[in-house]
Amino acid sequence: MIDDAPNIFKGFDALQSSQAELERLDAALSEKSGLDAQRGRISQQIARQEERIASTRAALRHRISTELEPRASRLPQIMELQAAMTLRHNALEQLSADIDRQRIEVDAISGRIQMLEQDNNHLLAHMTDTRQKFDMLTQNEAACPLCNQQLDADGQQRLRAEYRRAGMESRNTYNDNHTHLNALAGRRKAATKKVAAMEAKREADNRKLAADEANLARDERESLQAQNDLIEARKELDGAERLLRDRTFAQDERDELAELHTAISKLDYDGGAHRHVRGQVAELRRFETKRHSLNEAQTNMPGVSEAAQNARDMLVERQEDIDSISARKSEIEQDIEALPSLETALTQAIESGERLEGALRQAEVERGVLKNNITRCEELEAEIRALEEERVRLANDKSIYDELTIAFGKNGIQALVIESAIPQLQDEANDILGRVTENRMHLSLDLDESTSEQLEIRIADELGTRDYLTFSGGEAFRINFALRIALSRLLARRSGAPLPVLFIDEGFGSQDRLGQERLTEAIQSIQDDFEKIIVITHIDRIKEAFPVRIEVSKGERGSTFAIV
Repeated sequence: MIDDAPNIFKGFDALQSSQAELERLDAALSEKSGLDAQRGRISQQIARQEERIASTRAALRHRISTELEPRASRLPQIMELQAAMTLRHNALEQLSADIDRQRIEVDAISGRIQMLEQDNNHLLAHMTDTRQKFDMLTQNEAACPLCNQQLDADGQQRLRAEYRRAGMESRNTYNDNHTHLNALAGRRKAATKKVAAMEAKREADNRKLAADEANLARDERESLQAQNDLIEARKELDGAERLLRDRTFAQDERDELAELHTAISKLDYDGGAHRHVRGQVAELRRFETKRHSLNEAQTNMPGVSEAAQNARDMLVERQEDIDSISARKSEIEQDIEALPSLETALTQAIESGERLEGALRQAEVERGVLKNNITRCEELEAEIRALEEERVRLANDKSIYDELTIAFGKNGIQALVIESAIPQLQDEANDILGRVTENRMHLSLDLDESTSEQLEIRIADELGTRDYLTFSGGEAFRINFALRIALSRLLARRSGAPLPVLFIDEGFGSQDRLGQERLTEAIQSIQDDFEKIIVITHIDRIKEAFPVRIEVSKGERGSTFAIV
């Protein structure tokens, strides 16, 4: 390790230089991330303003082409229809005159009938009187009913013949009158029925004429209003197109965006260089461990060297002792005969040798322990290097996962998507809500920025801004209608999918007559957005507003339908 010190110092210096550059790049990245976030936010604000202006332009074009221009162009036709109303008034006056003449005829017939009835009453009385006189002449010795003189047979016969003739004439006249009365009664009944029919027709024509005049007056007001609104709408459309063409909207945001571009360029940050320096630091990190190991080696080297030298010196001394003992042993062997005198010295020498051998064994054990410690240190150093590399890899992975967690969290990408969709949904819904309420109501959608999940719906009308839950059933239905159609349009536009069918099940019963008309007009105004619109209702006025109807009737054998 000490022999490799120059390379270790060189690698450690390179590590410190790379770490300094990495710290600079990390700080630049942190600052750049903040600036990028600001730039993204401002870019989104500019895009939202542009999208809002484009949406306004599209709404104005749609309103001009589908609502204002058709209404404004109807004014000449309305004038012609109003002129035609004079002919219908004249026809009604002529019908009234015909009714008066017919009534005069009925009165004349009634007078004639009364005269004939009176005449028949007189004839009936005359016939009764004639019959009584005739019956008086049938008695014997009858007297003249007039002069009360006795009549002979010839006189009686002649007077009876006269009464018979007078009675027959009265009977014939009575029968003729009765026949004439029946004929006159039939004529009076037919004339009365005709007068009733003419009066019913006049009443129906009057109601129809009044309704048509009211509708024409309303259409005239709407057409005149449409002409004024068309001028204002075209001015607004020209302004929106000029903003989009010249791109003069959001000027403050554009200036701020330019300043952010300048600030980012001054940071001199390069992502590739950052990754390269991060790799260099990871690769050179081993020199930090080596530098630490080198410091330990340089610190421990004097003690280890001294211990080794002491062990070597001890071995030399022990060897010299062994050599001396060997020589002494030879002398002892020579003096073995003098053993008793030398036993004490021999025992001492043996004990000294044993002590020296024990010291030698202890020294060898200590040397083995030191070798094992060195080997273990080398193994621990290898494990430390591997663990450090694993730690660096896990730290990099954690940094990436943290960034992904923030990006895909509820305040990340999805929050940006929701935030960009809210203005479009609000504009679409207000366009439809304005049509169904004569621009009396306006809604606003506020997103809770702390959660990005809660959407507050507030509606403004002539009474002020209120919560959605405070509105009546009819008003809530209009709000629901506008929001659901706007949401369907937004989802279809974002997904690229068509809107084939729209179902509207009831809901008109909560509306007054004007509300029903507005909803009907709103449905007809969005008919181009759907292949089919199916409306389910029991209200005849609503049924008649649509050209094709599936009428379901319930009978004794079940329900049947017919396409009308």
